[in-house]
Formats: sequence, structure tokens, C-alpha cells
Amino acid sequence: MFTYTRIARPEEEHGVSTPAEYARLLVTHRLALQRRRPSTHLRWPEPRLVLGTTPIIRQGRWLIACPCGNYPVYDPMWQLAVCLDCAVIYRCAPPTNWAEVEATLMRRPNVTTRNMEIGESLVDLRRENDAHGLGEGA
Repeated sequence: MFTYTRIARPEEEHGVSTPAEYARLLVTHRLALQRRRPSTHLRWPEPRLVLGTTPIIRQGRWLIACPCGNYPVYDPMWQLAVCLDCAVIYRCAPPTNWAEVEATLMRRPNVTTRNMEIGESLVDLRRENDAHGLGEGA
């Protein structure tokens, strides 16, 4: 398992370094699948853009919950997520205090506990940290 110095984003999960490179990953992913299964005639949905959804953090990764069941990795700086399964490109703003949320969650030593669901606030996350001896002074 990798150890990240921040909540994981597309750079860590997919090795991309720009928003354009992340969006191009959709094409690269499709071509790779076609090469692996050349006899299969897969019907690919046309890429579509979805604006304004709420990102979450699960097990130390920024994610978007896609209706197809996938959880594409989100980047709060790029404000972008790309679902490689159903070809949806998400453009949405992060929480206004996303850097503080990241810092609070990164205090948790176990990546599986670095979570923030819709409706949880920074205050909630800090309370959870305090309850486990991981407060700001810890």
C-alpha cells in the first residue's frame, strides 16, 4: 500500500499530472480494453459532462459517487473527476475548506479512517479526531 502525504487524487491513483491528461485517460482506458478483448464489440457511451455534485473522501481518496456504481477519483484543485466506466466527466467545486479537511484527516494514521461523507463538517471531523486523541495538539 502506498503512503501519501495528502488525500489521494488522480495524480496518485492514475499517475496523471494535468487535468487534460486525466480527461484523456478515458480514451486511453477504452483503447486498452479494446486491445485486451478485440473480439468483443463493446458499446461505449458517449462522454458527457455533469456539473455540480458533492465530492466525498473514503479511505484517504477524494471521490465522486457515480450512478453507475463506480467512484472516480476527484481532484479538488482541478475540480474534476472522470468515470472510466460510464464516460461521465464531473466538474464540481470542492468544499470551501477542503485544505483544512485534508489536514484534519491526514492526522489519522490509518488510511481506512480518512473518510468524509456528504453532510459531515470540518467540526465533525475534528471532534472525531479529538475523541481518538488526534486533536490539533496531538
